[in-house]
Amino acid sequence: MKRVLVLTLTALAIATLAVGLSWRKHGGAFSKARASSREVTNNNKNPLSELDRRAIEAQSGDPETTRALADEIFTSTLPERESQNPIVEEVKDRLVRAELEYKGHGRQPSIDESNVVRTVNQAVDMLQLPDYAKTSPLQIRHLRLSLLPYLPHFIAQEDFAGRTTANLHRQFKIGNKVSPLEAAYLVLAVVQQKRNNPAFELTPKEFRESVYARNLAAWRAHRESKDSNLQESPSLRQQVKPAKGDRIEQDTAYAVGRLPISDAISIPGKLMDTLLSSGREAKQ
Repeated sequence: MKRVLVLTLTALAIATLAVGLSWRKHGGAFSKARASSREVTNNNKNPLSELDRRAIEAQSGDPETTRALADEIFTSTLPERESQNPIVEEVKDRLVRAELEYKGHGRQPSIDESNVVRTVNQAVDMLQLPDYAKTSPLQIRHLRLSLLPYLPHFIAQEDFAGRTTANLHRQFKIGNKVSPLEAAYLVLAVVQQKRNNPAFELTPKEFRESVYARNLAAWRAHRESKDSNLQESPSLRQQVKPAKGDRIEQDTAYAVGRLPISDAISIPGKLMDTLLSSGREAKQ
């Protein structure tokens, strides 16, 4: 019983940070996310259309459509078995309540991008994961701008007024405030990228340097009047899982497995407290 609980908490730790571990085999073997067809690719078709459709339906603040949006967020980023975990359901319940309070101008204010950074990095510190598992404000901003064309009705909802299809590109200016469900999705998405995309498997310093190098190369190509396919933001695409992604999973499983059950079971609540905290609470 204890082993099953520890393995379940291992899955939840990754799920709450962000993306799933599978405990289908003894010893903590891992499964692939079942939503590969929904991940951002270079295809012309929007692979996240279902998530954006759910976001449109949830704009009214209706509890049922908001819950459907939360379900789609976890379904599109976690293996099926993890997304149906009862403890994950408790996390979703809290997120849905926060989203409804946010849209109803209740107790839940908008969330700063920095909360997403703090949540991921808090989990990395708690589980003693490698530094390249950490994220940064710059990385989250690039992630949001890269997702914006695919999720125009979900990313940057507070900036939606006046947005047209023509200006859905990486130069579109967005604020740093997000809804509770967007914040949760960003946590899931950035860890998903860190597990599968070498462009994101960098320390904050390395990521900043890589962005600078891309921008400098693009500027030089422009000065020389050369056509260039260089991108200012790293592409979000499905890739063969690199060794670093495996190490993040393995280190997480090992760290959670060593924790006392009482400590492990407290991880989700602590991370949710960080994610949903107001600016004033975050500074305390």
